[in-house]
Amino acid sequence: MMKRDFSPRSLAILAIAGAGLAGSTWFLSFVPIPKLLPVGCGFGAMLWADRLRIAAFLLPFALGIAISIKAEMRFNSGFRNFQWTEAEMASTKSLVTQPYWAWSAFLLLFVAILSMVVDRHVRNGSMIYMLILPAQTATRLRQLIAPVTPPNSALVDLHNLQPIQSEHWGESRSSS
Repeated sequence: MMKRDFSPRSLAILAIAGAGLAGSTWFLSFVPIPKLLPVGCGFGAMLWADRLRIAAFLLPFALGIAISIKAEMRFNSGFRNFQWTEAEMASTKSLVTQPYWAWSAFLLLFVAILSMVVDRHVRNGSMIYMLILPAQTATRLRQLIAPVTPPNSALVDLHNLQPIQSEHWGESRSSS
């Protein structure tokens, strides 16, 4: 099998799309998936009765996370090994540095919180974090491509400091 070389932009899109597929399972919580009749009693019977629900949530989530992690790992290795030129990286940089990733994360979180406020019986509050998976993936890629460093950092490089020396050690201060 021939290994296909992806462009950095296609790997970034694939990583974000995989995270989007994994995050889309939050919307499945609103779909009424039938619970089948249990066969027997106990934990195994409960899982078997919920096999449609488990498959509906687990398959897209596992597939999306696997796609996203694999694409992000290939992107990281390609970037760290200088596999692509600056021209190839420019389109990827313009994709992941857009401000709409932060806005989309805020909008989706607002929708999730609004759905919990409007319908108090919604039990998907613990899965809110899944909505921001694409924005988190884009943020990780952006930090890899264009790390943000403040121009005048308040942190001092402590590795190159000389020992403190003074000609006035031990002298008391006199008020003038």
